[in-house]
Amino acid sequence: MTNKNLQTTEYSICSVDYSLDNQWLALGTSNLTNSIWDGKIILFNDNADVKEKQYDVDSGITGVQWLNNDILVFSTDDSRISFININHSNQTTTPITITKTQDYIEDDFKNRGISQHLCCHSHIISSIDIFENKLLSSSWDKSIKLWDINSSDETSLQLSNQFIHHYKKVNIVKWNRINRDLFASGSDNGVVVGDCRDKHSSVFNKETQIPVYSLAWATNNDYTLYTGHSNGQLIQYDIRNTTEIIKKPHSLAINQIHVNSKYISTVSDDRSSKVFDINNTDTLVYQYESNDFIKCITSKSDSTNQFITGSIDKKLVLHQIN
Repeated sequence: MTNKNLQTTEYSICSVDYSLDNQWLALGTSNLTNSIWDGKIILFNDNADVKEKQYDVDSGITGVQWLNNDILVFSTDDSRISFININHSNQTTTPITITKTQDYIEDDFKNRGISQHLCCHSHIISSIDIFENKLLSSSWDKSIKLWDINSSDETSLQLSNQFIHHYKKVNIVKWNRINRDLFASGSDNGVVVGDCRDKHSSVFNKETQIPVYSLAWATNNDYTLYTGHSNGQLIQYDIRNTTEIIKKPHSLAINQIHVNSKYISTVSDDRSSKVFDINNTDTLVYQYESNDFIKCITSKSDSTNQFITGSIDKKLVLHQIN
């Protein structure tokens, strides 16, 4: 079991995602110190040893996710959702500055394969999740929105539905990849599983005393849901009968949960990343200690024994489970 520091970035790493073909690694980084709130989108090659492209953004990055192998989507703390066609003919290796100035958007961005959608929410967009041509966004405005991505213009968004399942700020939303109608959301007041066809009711609703910061569905069924909480608790739910298994692997907030067929991995503000056997979560397989909060985790779609984490101390680390 090994780990290797791949990169040290200029800003803190808040979000990471591999492209669908595993050829690109996208980082969302943010500088949230003092009165300066800005971010950078950085694209690396698949081994994360060569920086290919960079986009400078005038707000903090809250999420990055690939729509396909050409188009990267990212959300910001000023309620924007933006699309970048990384293979557009006018894209270069020179960093491109992305601002929310309206005339600059119209005159320059579209010519570079960049499309921005302003004011998607009335507060910070906390997370996005894409499944096929549908995008979910969650926000501190207590809402979840469902957007259709235009198949003929893969940078165009149209609001399809809005869900008010929470009465406090929503921190995370995740599609169920097996049952395409279900999604889970976590907030400062609990966890809800909704059906995208019905905005008025929920499939599963669990009030919690501890805010939910992270979510992940099991990969082999549509009813097992894992939630990570601000106090370091990890809860496994069976949404068919509200059964729950509670553990506390961390002393501070669990910022992200990553699940594959073999392992469940967590990253936390207690500066640690932990990996557990998916069939027995009492079995700790791997543990890593960072110098600062670890915020995000991802892996290639064809790898179960290797993953990457990003942290506030600006380090991108590769972990290998032998």
